[in-house]
Amino acid sequence: MRFGLASQYLAAEFSLCGGELYSLRDAEGTEYLWTGDEQIWPYRAAHMFPFTGRMTRGQYTYQGIRYPMEIHGFLKDTEMKLLEKTGQKAVLGFRSNEQTHEIYPFHFELELEYELNGSCLKITERVKNLGVEKMYFGIGCHPGFRIPWEGKAAFEAHYLEFDRAEAPVRIGMTDSCFTDRSRDAVLELEEGGILPLRHELFDRDALYVEGTGGRVLLKQKNTEKSILLEYPDMRYLGIWHRPHTDAPYVCLEPSVSLPSRQDIVEAAEEKPDLIALDAKKCYQNHWSISVLTDRL
Repeated sequence: MRFGLASQYLAAEFSLCGGELYSLRDAEGTEYLWTGDEQIWPYRAAHMFPFTGRMTRGQYTYQGIRYPMEIHGFLKDTEMKLLEKTGQKAVLGFRSNEQTHEIYPFHFELELEYELNGSCLKITERVKNLGVEKMYFGIGCHPGFRIPWEGKAAFEAHYLEFDRAEAPVRIGMTDSCFTDRSRDAVLELEEGGILPLRHELFDRDALYVEGTGGRVLLKQKNTEKSILLEYPDMRYLGIWHRPHTDAPYVCLEPSVSLPSRQDIVEAAEEKPDLIALDAKKCYQNHWSISVLTDRL
């Protein structure tokens, strides 16, 4: 099932499967979101929970017991319920059950709140620990953006712009896109905090960076429109498209945690970047996507 929200400037469509943002269009009908392709990447803006990225052998442990876990967790393929909806706001929810307990032994409720305000789509993610012991999780999102969103501009006509006052640092990653937890080097940017996009950037899979100041702009040369992603509560940003392809999109992935280390089956209670949520407590973060234009 899908449903929509609309403001004066934006129209958004969502799927109950994974609570995924399915479409994001402006008042002129321009589509900004990747529209999915089974041969390239079938998702559009997948939510990542309870882990982000790959896990060695597709497994993790908790209190010495091994559990299976697919890349980016199970939420992306989980049917959610529509709890609340108005013209510009919707809340989706999911509660753990017998099936999730087999692979993730925690009792929880998760809510995704979407709210349109003018040219901004604000997303709030809430996780409540319903259990009696500490709960460990990662969370984030994997939105993909069309390139180009206007005209026939080349992929190389697009770039990311970071805050000039920040110095993003690359997280050390293996060729198989596991982390070694090192801080590889300062991300090489051009003057003005510019990272030009080219397909070769993703030959080793995703780039992970931190120290971005919680915001990044995606721009297309010689157009008046740009996409602003703000994620003040997220420490990391992944930048990705499918490696060794000329895929016409880029994913900007804010998250609180990183993939596992290569060849190490991580213990959830020892992985240092996971949220450790006390019993009966609620975790919440906010992030947003804004479509900017010189006319606004």
